[in-house]
Amino acid sequence: MQSEGEEDNMNLGGINHGDLGRTYRITPIQSPIIGASFQGAYLSRLPLAPPLILQLDCWDSDGDLIIPYDELPFLICHLSLQTPEEEHAAMIISPEGEQVSMLYGTLVAAPAEMNDTSQAPGIYFVFPDVSVRYVGRFRLHALLMRITG
Repeated sequence: MQSEGEEDNMNLGGINHGDLGRTYRITPIQSPIIGASFQGAYLSRLPLAPPLILQLDCWDSDGDLIIPYDELPFLICHLSLQTPEEEHAAMIISPEGEQVSMLYGTLVAAPAEMNDTSQAPGIYFVFPDVSVRYVGRFRLHALLMRITG
């Protein structure tokens, strides 16, 4: 995976909850710039470096930035793989003829409250061990979702 800037290598999705009067956005704080394909050698799998970290921002109906503690248990962020043209690249046919996943590791993250570099509290999604099976040029697609019952 090569980097041409965060805008080129990330496809981010946010959500807008009109019923709660809130708007959510995820922003890359740290983006991977390099990786090593592991092909079929699972024990040699190396994660993308540096690990992907996304910050969650939430605005209430008045436009004030808030931490939505009441919503955090229901929010997740899902990571998938795309081509540079934004086509899905999650599955591929291996040289052995099997359909295999291209992306491995932590693909779904729960929100974590941490302090940023200025010690201000924030909400983050961390993907520490994501790796790609085969060599190529790809984009990560991060989608913020709310789990509902």
